[in-house]
Amino acid sequence: MYIIKEIKNSEIWYHGSNRKIISWSTSYTGKGTDQEGAGIYFTTNREDAQIYGKYIQKVKLDFKKQMSLKAKPIKREIEQLIKKAPNYKDTLMDFAEDEKEAFIEAVNNYLEYNDTHWEAVKFIEADFYRREGDKYCKAMTSLGYDGVIIDINYNNILHAVVWNPKIIKGIQMSDISVEKYETFRKRMDLL
Repeated sequence: MYIIKEIKNSEIWYHGSNRKIISWSTSYTGKGTDQEGAGIYFTTNREDAQIYGKYIQKVKLDFKKQMSLKAKPIKREIEQLIKKAPNYKDTLMDFAEDEKEAFIEAVNNYLEYNDTHWEAVKFIEADFYRREGDKYCKAMTSLGYDGVIIDINYNNILHAVVWNPKIIKGIQMSDISVEKYETFRKRMDLL
C-alpha cells in the first residue's frame, strides 16, 4: 500500500553505495533488484541508506515534476514510453504479430489492467526496457518526470526513485568505517 505525501524540496535524502559517487548518472540503473523500477534510489533515513553501502551521500532533490502515485494511466504517455523503448517493435510481437495491432493491444492492456499511471509505467519498464534502465530513465525524463516519491508505510521512511540526475543537489559525502558498516549489515541481516 502506497501512501501519498506532500514533499518539500528542502527534505534531506540519503543514498548508500559501496563506491564513492563523483557525479550522478543513470547508467548503472536497471541492473540490480530495483524494487520500484530503474532509477537512482534515495531514502530519508540515513540508517536505511547504510544498508546499501558504506558511502553515504547526503543530498537535496529539486523535483520539478514528480510521478503521481494516484493518477490514472495516461494514454499519450504510455504510447510515447513504448515508442521510446529500445527494440520496441520486437517486444510488440509479444502482443500480436501485426505491428500496428500489437501497439494498440499493448497500449490498451496497460490502460485497462493498471489502476494508476505509476503501475502502468512500471509494467512498461519491465516489458520494454529489460536491462535498459538508463534508457528508461531518459525516456521518463523526456516525458517531463524527475522521479517518484514513495512511502510504503514503513517507520515513516520515504524513498525516492530519481530518473533525472540533474535534480540531485549534493550536500556532503561521508563514509562510515568498514567495521561499523559490517556491524550494521550483520544487524540488518538478523531482522
